[in-house]
Amino acid sequence: MQTIQGYSVAGTGLVLRGIRRRDDGTPEQPSFEVTRWLALFFVPLIPLRRWKAVYLGEAVPRDMNMDRSLQFGAVERLPINPLLALKTFGVGILALAVAFGPLYLCLRWIDIDTNDDLVVLFKLICLILSIFWPLIFMLWCYNSQRHRAEAQDALRPQSGAAHPA
Repeated sequence: MQTIQGYSVAGTGLVLRGIRRRDDGTPEQPSFEVTRWLALFFVPLIPLRRWKAVYLGEAVPRDMNMDRSLQFGAVERLPINPLLALKTFGVGILALAVAFGPLYLCLRWIDIDTNDDLVVLFKLICLILSIFWPLIFMLWCYNSQRHRAEAQDALRPQSGAAHPA
């Protein structure tokens, strides 16, 4: 079985996106559709390959600079679905807007002149929060994706578990 995982640094490289549960799996081993994308700063740009796969867990990064990735075992190769690829790309662009939109709006708002110290302090706090917001948003997105996959994996019985006689 071929192993499928992402290979990226700071979200740039090969990433797994468009992970969807399929109906044809069993409760013991659910199956997923997984697409490998070429991405730039976590935004999926070009879909490369798509598979029907089973979840294997979290992949161990080869290098300390590499991003964490989920790991799947390929069951069969599937053709890339243009509508799902467009949806995944759109969600990536929307996530980029949600992540960096507040910073853009804050920088536009800071251009307004004022001498009120309280307003200046409030603008500074907004600027600091909007700088950290993309990082917080990215970590939340990654962790929610990982937790969904782990929740699906928890439905699968553990191999080697003792069976009642």
